[in-house]
Amino acid sequence: MAFNILTKSVKERTLLLLSLFLLASCASNHATQNAENLFKQGVQASKQDKNTKAFQLFEQACAMNHPTACFNVGVHYNTGKGVKLNKSQANQFWEKSCKLGVADGCGALAFYYEQGVGVKQDYAQAFKYYTKACEQGRALSCLGVGLLYENGRGVRQNMQQANRFFEKSCTNGEPLGCNALGLSYYFGKGVKQNRAAAKEYFGIACDLGYQNGCDLYKKLNQ
Repeated sequence: MAFNILTKSVKERTLLLLSLFLLASCASNHATQNAENLFKQGVQASKQDKNTKAFQLFEQACAMNHPTACFNVGVHYNTGKGVKLNKSQANQFWEKSCKLGVADGCGALAFYYEQGVGVKQDYAQAFKYYTKACEQGRALSCLGVGLLYENGRGVRQNMQQANRFFEKSCTNGEPLGCNALGLSYYFGKGVKQNRAAAKEYFGIACDLGYQNGCDLYKKLNQ
């Protein structure tokens, strides 16, 4: 039951990020000054809810290989703000942003490969892109790698590896990663069963704002 709650929470958390998150920073050394100016104008237009104008500005900057602008074009296609909703196009721009070094583009693309949204479901591709995002410090993507290892999707099932990525996710501040590691210790999956360690990680998840972690911590504290 706890695992099902975790899986649902991962999906809900990722979908929320994909729906609301526009990057507002960029790596200027990856873009010409003209692209940078277009990007900044796009950010300003977004703040003013001028979505069509923002989309057009981000698209122009992306054509000049501005990494963050490409990510934001994907977000606009994903949400249908300022342009007709098109998940397939969102993936294409997230892939471009990923290749240009935007970790969140890699993570977004990985999630849609995992779910089969706008692209044929492909766990191997999901594993590839989650790993790229995780290597750049994206905690939720580290959790994604761990869950693929746990379920043997896109990679050979390996609970020890799953726990290694759960721990990395937790260390980087993702409460669901801490909770997943707590579940591993609670059930003895890939590690020796240890209720004290499970409680510790549930407690960390709770401190980071994950209610299910609080509930499991209380249960073990009784």
